Amino acid sequence: MTRRIGRLTLTGSLLACFGFAVLLVCSIPITSAEVVIDISFTVPPGSKYGPNDAGTGYHTRILGKSILEGEVLVEGGGIYVTAGFFNTQHVNNVYVDKQYNFAIDPANDLYVFVFDNTNGEAESLVRFMLKEVWTRPMAIGSPPLFILGLMGLVTFPMGLLTLVISHLRTRGLFKWKRLSLKMWAVVFAALFLLSNLRAVYFPWPDFNHWSYGFPLFWLTHQLSSFAGPVDRWLFDSVSLAVNMAFWAFIALMVLVVRTLLRR
Repeated sequence: MTRRIGRLTLTGSLLACFGFAVLLVCSIPITSAEVVIDISFTVPPGSKYGPNDAGTGYHTRILGKSILEGEVLVEGGGIYVTAGFFNTQHVNNVYVDKQYNFAIDPANDLYVFVFDNTNGEAESLVRFMLKEVWTRPMAIGSPPLFILGLMGLVTFPMGLLTLVISHLRTRGLFKWKRLSLKMWAVVFAALFLLSNLRAVYFPWPDFNHWSYGFPLFWLTHQLSSFAGPVDRWLFDSVSLAVNMAFWAFIALMVLVVRTLLRR
Protein backbone atom coordinates (compact mmCIF):
# COMPACT_ATOMS: atom_id res chain seq x y z
CA MET A 1 0.00 0.00 0.00
CA THR A 2 2.83 2.40 0.88
CA ARG A 3 4.65 1.73 -2.41
CA ARG A 4 1.43 2.27 -4.35
CA ILE A 5 0.76 5.60 -2.68
CA GLY A 6 4.39 6.60 -3.34
CA ARG A 7 4.07 5.79 -7.04
CA LEU A 8 0.82 7.74 -7.19
CA THR A 9 2.45 10.78 -5.61
CA LEU A 10 5.39 10.54 -7.99
CA THR A 11 3.09 10.24 -11.00
CA GLY A 12 1.08 13.27 -9.91
CA SER A 13 4.21 15.31 -9.31
CA LEU A 14 5.64 14.44 -12.73
CA LEU A 15 2.38 15.23 -14.52
CA ALA A 16 1.93 18.55 -12.70
CA CYS A 17 5.55 19.61 -13.28
CA PHE A 18 5.44 18.61 -16.95
CA GLY A 19 2.16 20.43 -17.55
CA PHE A 20 3.31 23.55 -15.71
CA ALA A 21 6.63 23.64 -17.60
CA VAL A 22 4.86 23.23 -20.96
CA LEU A 23 2.40 26.01 -20.14
CA LEU A 24 5.28 28.31 -19.14
CA VAL A 25 7.16 27.63 -22.39
CA CYS A 26 4.07 28.03 -24.56
CA SER A 27 3.18 31.33 -22.90
CA ILE A 28 6.57 32.98 -23.63
CA PRO A 29 5.75 36.19 -25.55
CA ILE A 30 7.21 36.65 -29.04
CA THR A 31 6.82 39.52 -31.50
CA SER A 32 6.44 39.24 -35.26
CA ALA A 33 5.68 41.75 -38.02
CA GLU A 34 3.67 41.06 -41.16
CA VAL A 35 2.56 43.27 -44.05
CA VAL A 36 -1.20 42.66 -44.16
CA ILE A 37 -2.17 45.20 -46.83
CA ASP A 38 -0.09 46.33 -49.81
CA ILE A 39 -2.26 47.81 -52.53
CA SER A 40 -2.13 50.51 -55.22
CA PHE A 41 -5.17 52.26 -56.69
CA THR A 42 -6.33 55.49 -58.27
CA VAL A 43 -8.86 57.92 -56.81
CA PRO A 44 -10.49 60.12 -59.46
CA PRO A 45 -11.43 63.69 -58.50
CA GLY A 46 -14.81 63.95 -56.84
CA SER A 47 -14.70 60.36 -55.42
CA LYS A 48 -13.59 58.26 -52.48
CA TYR A 49 -11.89 54.91 -52.12
CA GLY A 50 -13.09 52.89 -49.11
CA PRO A 51 -14.32 51.78 -46.66
CA ASN A 52 -15.88 48.84 -48.54
CA ASP A 53 -13.35 48.64 -51.38
CA ALA A 54 -10.62 46.02 -51.57
CA GLY A 55 -7.64 46.60 -49.31
CA THR A 56 -9.29 49.15 -47.03
CA GLY A 57 -10.34 46.92 -44.13
CA TYR A 58 -8.45 44.77 -41.66
CA HIS A 59 -9.18 42.92 -38.44
CA THR A 60 -6.35 42.57 -35.94
CA ARG A 61 -5.37 39.26 -34.40
CA ILE A 62 -6.33 38.44 -30.84
CA LEU A 63 -4.64 36.56 -27.97
CA GLY A 64 -1.92 39.17 -27.97
CA LYS A 65 -1.12 42.84 -28.45
CA SER A 66 -1.23 44.39 -31.92
CA ILE A 67 0.24 47.59 -33.34
CA LEU A 68 -0.71 48.76 -36.83
CA GLU A 69 1.85 50.74 -38.80
CA GLY A 70 0.67 52.36 -42.03
CA GLU A 71 2.28 54.18 -44.93
CA VAL A 72 0.46 56.18 -47.62
CA LEU A 73 2.29 57.30 -50.79
CA VAL A 74 0.49 59.72 -53.13
CA GLU A 75 1.30 60.90 -56.65
CA GLY A 76 -0.78 63.50 -58.47
CA GLY A 77 -3.44 65.33 -56.50
CA GLY A 78 -3.46 65.16 -52.71
CA ILE A 79 -6.09 63.22 -50.75
CA TYR A 80 -7.53 63.09 -47.24
CA VAL A 81 -6.92 59.92 -45.25
CA THR A 82 -9.19 58.73 -42.43
CA ALA A 83 -8.97 55.58 -40.29
CA GLY A 84 -12.04 54.30 -38.48
CA PHE A 85 -12.72 52.71 -35.08
CA PHE A 86 -10.58 52.13 -31.98
CA ASN A 87 -7.74 54.55 -31.17
CA THR A 88 -7.74 56.27 -34.58
CA GLN A 89 -8.49 59.86 -33.54
CA HIS A 90 -5.06 60.99 -34.81
CA VAL A 91 -5.76 59.60 -38.31
CA ASN A 92 -8.84 61.69 -39.06
CA ASN A 93 -9.12 63.57 -42.35
CA VAL A 94 -5.32 63.96 -42.66
CA TYR A 95 -4.25 65.67 -45.90
CA VAL A 96 -1.52 63.77 -47.79
CA ASP A 97 0.18 65.09 -50.91
CA LYS A 98 3.35 62.95 -50.90
CA GLN A 99 3.91 60.56 -47.98
CA TYR A 100 2.24 59.92 -44.65
CA ASN A 101 3.19 57.41 -41.95
CA PHE A 102 1.09 56.58 -38.93
CA ALA A 103 0.88 54.06 -36.09
CA ILE A 104 -2.12 52.80 -34.13
CA ASP A 105 -0.84 51.63 -30.76
CA PRO A 106 -2.54 49.67 -29.34
CA ALA A 107 -4.75 48.32 -32.12
CA ASN A 108 -7.77 46.15 -31.49
CA ASP A 109 -10.62 44.72 -33.55
CA LEU A 110 -11.79 45.94 -36.98
CA TYR A 111 -10.30 48.89 -38.88
CA VAL A 112 -11.39 50.61 -42.10
CA PHE A 113 -9.58 53.26 -44.13
CA VAL A 114 -11.01 55.93 -46.42
CA PHE A 115 -9.11 57.89 -49.09
CA ASP A 116 -11.10 61.01 -49.94
CA ASN A 117 -10.60 63.00 -53.14
CA THR A 118 -14.07 64.55 -53.38
CA ASN A 119 -12.71 68.11 -53.28
CA GLY A 120 -9.70 67.46 -55.51
CA GLU A 121 -9.24 68.52 -59.10
CA ALA A 122 -6.68 65.91 -60.17
CA GLU A 123 -6.53 62.14 -60.08
CA SER A 124 -4.54 60.63 -57.20
CA LEU A 125 -2.38 57.52 -57.51
CA VAL A 126 -2.17 55.95 -54.06
CA ARG A 127 -0.10 53.14 -52.60
CA PHE A 128 -1.27 51.97 -49.18
CA MET A 129 0.75 49.62 -46.99
CA LEU A 130 -0.28 48.36 -43.55
CA LYS A 131 1.90 46.27 -41.25
CA GLU A 132 0.78 44.53 -38.07
CA VAL A 133 3.28 44.08 -35.25
CA TRP A 134 1.87 41.28 -33.12
CA THR A 135 3.07 40.19 -29.66
CA ARG A 136 1.57 36.86 -28.66
CA PRO A 137 2.20 33.68 -26.66
CA MET A 138 4.63 31.35 -28.42
CA ALA A 139 1.96 28.64 -28.83
CA ILE A 140 -0.36 30.87 -30.88
CA GLY A 141 0.48 30.63 -34.56
CA SER A 142 2.45 27.37 -34.23
CA PRO A 143 0.28 24.22 -34.56
CA PRO A 144 2.84 21.89 -32.88
CA LEU A 145 3.28 24.22 -29.90
CA PHE A 146 -0.46 24.80 -29.74
CA ILE A 147 -1.10 21.05 -29.46
CA LEU A 148 1.70 20.80 -26.88
CA GLY A 149 0.04 23.63 -24.93
CA LEU A 150 -3.23 21.70 -24.95
CA MET A 151 -1.40 18.70 -23.55
CA GLY A 152 0.02 20.91 -20.80
CA LEU A 153 -3.43 22.28 -20.09
CA VAL A 154 -4.64 18.71 -19.55
CA THR A 155 -1.67 17.21 -17.69
CA PHE A 156 -1.23 20.07 -15.19
CA PRO A 157 -4.72 19.78 -13.57
CA MET A 158 -4.52 16.00 -13.96
CA GLY A 159 -1.30 15.97 -11.93
CA LEU A 160 -2.83 18.21 -9.26
CA LEU A 161 -5.86 15.91 -9.05
CA THR A 162 -3.56 12.91 -8.72
CA LEU A 163 -1.70 14.57 -5.83
CA VAL A 164 -4.99 15.40 -4.09
CA ILE A 165 -6.20 11.82 -4.38
CA SER A 166 -2.83 10.53 -3.16
CA HIS A 167 -3.09 12.81 -0.14
CA LEU A 168 -6.63 11.63 0.60
CA ARG A 169 -5.54 8.00 0.33
CA THR A 170 -2.73 8.66 2.78
CA ARG A 171 -5.25 9.94 5.31
CA GLY A 172 -7.62 7.04 4.59
CA LEU A 173 -10.30 9.33 3.10
CA PHE A 174 -10.27 7.80 -0.39
CA LYS A 175 -11.01 4.08 -0.32
CA TRP A 176 -12.58 3.30 -3.71
CA LYS A 177 -9.61 1.23 -4.83
CA ARG A 178 -11.38 -0.46 -7.70
CA LEU A 179 -11.50 2.83 -9.60
CA SER A 180 -8.25 3.15 -11.53
CA LEU A 181 -6.91 6.71 -11.52
CA LYS A 182 -4.52 5.93 -14.35
CA MET A 183 -7.34 4.60 -16.49
CA TRP A 184 -9.42 7.71 -15.72
CA ALA A 185 -6.52 9.96 -16.73
CA VAL A 186 -6.05 8.14 -20.04
CA VAL A 187 -9.76 8.19 -20.88
CA PHE A 188 -10.12 11.84 -19.88
CA ALA A 189 -7.06 12.98 -21.84
CA ALA A 190 -8.17 11.11 -24.98
CA LEU A 191 -11.75 12.40 -24.85
CA PHE A 192 -10.71 15.96 -24.01
CA LEU A 193 -8.06 16.30 -26.71
CA LEU A 194 -10.06 14.63 -29.48
CA SER A 195 -13.25 16.55 -28.73
CA ASN A 196 -11.58 19.95 -28.46
CA LEU A 197 -9.71 19.48 -31.74
CA ARG A 198 -12.99 18.76 -33.56
CA ALA A 199 -13.39 21.41 -36.26
CA VAL A 200 -16.56 22.66 -37.97
CA TYR A 201 -16.49 24.99 -40.99
CA PHE A 202 -19.04 27.80 -41.34
CA PRO A 203 -18.92 29.47 -44.80
CA TRP A 204 -20.93 32.53 -43.78
CA PRO A 205 -20.39 35.52 -46.14
CA ASP A 206 -19.81 38.04 -43.32
CA PHE A 207 -18.16 35.62 -40.87
CA ASN A 208 -16.32 32.84 -42.68
CA HIS A 209 -14.71 30.75 -39.94
CA TRP A 210 -13.68 27.45 -38.37
CA SER A 211 -14.88 26.60 -34.88
CA TYR A 212 -13.22 24.03 -32.60
CA GLY A 213 -14.54 22.00 -29.68
CA PHE A 214 -17.34 19.78 -28.41
CA PRO A 215 -19.83 20.10 -26.77
CA LEU A 216 -19.04 23.85 -26.80
CA PHE A 217 -16.92 25.79 -29.28
CA TRP A 218 -13.94 27.17 -27.37
CA LEU A 219 -11.84 28.44 -30.30
CA THR A 220 -12.85 30.19 -33.52
CA HIS A 221 -10.62 31.07 -36.46
CA GLN A 222 -12.21 33.81 -38.56
CA LEU A 223 -11.10 33.92 -42.21
CA SER A 224 -13.12 36.80 -43.63
CA SER A 225 -15.64 39.52 -42.77
CA PHE A 226 -17.65 42.07 -44.69
CA ALA A 227 -14.49 44.22 -44.91
CA GLY A 228 -12.42 41.47 -46.56
CA PRO A 229 -9.98 38.72 -45.51
CA VAL A 230 -9.00 38.58 -41.84
CA ASP A 231 -6.96 36.26 -39.63
CA ARG A 232 -8.64 36.43 -36.25
CA TRP A 233 -8.63 33.93 -33.38
CA LEU A 234 -11.41 34.04 -30.77
CA PHE A 235 -10.71 32.20 -27.51
CA ASP A 236 -13.47 31.35 -25.02
CA SER A 237 -11.93 30.23 -21.73
CA VAL A 238 -15.34 29.56 -20.14
CA SER A 239 -16.31 27.10 -22.89
CA LEU A 240 -12.94 25.37 -22.56
CA ALA A 241 -13.44 24.99 -18.80
CA VAL A 242 -16.97 23.63 -19.35
CA ASN A 243 -15.64 21.13 -21.90
CA MET A 244 -12.94 20.03 -19.45
CA ALA A 245 -15.46 19.49 -16.66
CA PHE A 246 -17.86 17.69 -19.01
CA TRP A 247 -15.28 15.20 -20.28
CA ALA A 248 -13.84 14.68 -16.80
CA PHE A 249 -17.32 13.63 -15.68
CA ILE A 250 -17.82 11.42 -18.74
CA ALA A 251 -14.47 9.70 -18.12
CA LEU A 252 -15.47 9.10 -14.49
CA MET A 253 -18.81 7.62 -15.58
CA VAL A 254 -17.01 5.32 -18.03
CA LEU A 255 -14.89 3.94 -15.19
CA VAL A 256 -17.89 3.64 -12.86
CA VAL A 257 -19.75 1.55 -15.46
CA ARG A 258 -16.62 -0.51 -16.10
CA THR A 259 -16.20 -1.15 -12.37
CA LEU A 260 -19.85 -2.18 -11.92
CA LEU A 261 -19.72 -4.54 -14.92
CA ARG A 262 -16.66 -6.30 -13.50
CA ARG A 263 -18.30 -7.10 -10.17
